[in-house]
Amino acid sequence: MRMFTALVGRSLARHRALIAGLTVVLSVMQILVVLAARNLQQDRMFAQIAALIPPFVQEALGGSMVLSFGGLVAFGFFHPVVMIALAVGAIYMASEPAGEVEHGLVDLIAARPVPRAWFITRSGLVSALTTTFVVAMMLAANRAATAWLAPAGLPLPGFSRMLRLALNLLVLSWTFGAASLAFAAHARRRLLIVGSLGLAYVFLFLLHFTAGLWAPARAFDRLSPFHYYAGLPIALGMKDPRADVLILLGTSAVLTVCAYIMYARRDL
Repeated sequence: MRMFTALVGRSLARHRALIAGLTVVLSVMQILVVLAARNLQQDRMFAQIAALIPPFVQEALGGSMVLSFGGLVAFGFFHPVVMIALAVGAIYMASEPAGEVEHGLVDLIAARPVPRAWFITRSGLVSALTTTFVVAMMLAANRAATAWLAPAGLPLPGFSRMLRLALNLLVLSWTFGAASLAFAAHARRRLLIVGSLGLAYVFLFLLHFTAGLWAPARAFDRLSPFHYYAGLPIALGMKDPRADVLILLGTSAVLTVCAYIMYARRDL
């Protein structure tokens, strides 16, 4: 157990700059989104902006209700930049097994009596714990900024709704982390994993975006993880995300099991 703790500690130390950067940037972004919402509300700009934005663009952003103070506050959790930054962080940290093979570090670590499964468990745990910490800091920053900056008398998403929204975002990032773990179980280049899954992320996001605009694409929308993350409806209490969370967790579990199997059989 001491050896496993040392492996986890080493991984956290190697990724500390990325963890700190993600935490600071995404938390600050929550504060800036709330600040922008307050300024737009005070200047009575939401109605004017809604009149200028085409309906299909509004729907792509989550619906017309995003152009309100409460909707924009929640938008910090389903903004494309926030989603991709968190997913790429999960992908990179989960790809560590491939990086160790690429740089020859796995020979040094595996020379000790360490079960192979620990490498997968270590990287999956670090990716999951790190993204959990980042999302928790985002939620704390969002609630603190809302309490500080929100104009009096406006309807706001309750804490339970924001917590469900944050949980759904977190599990979405875990899905991409698990995919990276499965890829890293047999790949030998870390950059290949990050680049390939980054492109897959963009493709799946565009597939989900297209499905909202073009009926024939809706048949394939369920293949995209983004189909199972309805940000604004969750924040407004119009959707219960439990079924979507379970689907994403199940997908992550299957991908993680594949990672264990492939890493146990690979030639190090």
